[in-house]
Amino acid sequence: MGYTMALNTDLAIKNWKPSKPREVKPCGHRDGLYIRANASGEKTFYWRKGSFYRLGDYPSLTLSKARAMAAVCNEQAKLGVEPEAIIAALRGAGSLTDVASMDADAIAAAPRSLVRSKASSEGK
Repeated sequence: MGYTMALNTDLAIKNWKPSKPREVKPCGHRDGLYIRANASGEKTFYWRKGSFYRLGDYPSLTLSKARAMAAVCNEQAKLGVEPEAIIAALRGAGSLTDVASMDADAIAAAPRSLVRSKASSEGK
């Protein structure tokens, strides 16, 4: 497998033309942040922790905000919080700061119906 160039700026993401449908590229910094293009060329950010978990669509979700979300996800995961719970909390919270300051029990209480992983969004 060859080297995959990371997309490190919003401009690089904007100008990225996928060579194949559903191509996935890392967004650098080894923080688990990836971007995926679908068959129509739309791009979506994902955080990867075992599976891919959908964070949001580009350009409404910028690279800097996606990186901040990935950082919160990674911090909560280090505390032992399940990835599905972290993503559910992000979807249900008023702000990223709310999730960053939540304890594990509050995050675990988030409804799992708010989680969309790559696998569950493949049938779109």
